Amino acid sequence: MVDDHRIFAESLAAALAAEQDVEVAAAGSGPAALRCLERGAS
Repeated sequence: MVDDHRIFAESLAAALAAEQDVEVAAAGSGPAALRCLERGAS
């Protein structure tokens, strides 16, 4: 979940995380999101 509006991103991530079949990975910036994706692909 990446968005430049932190409150929106956190709210949407919380709503999605409440779903059983959804895993949310949060990152605070574009570069942090890329690092998160790279870790997940390993």
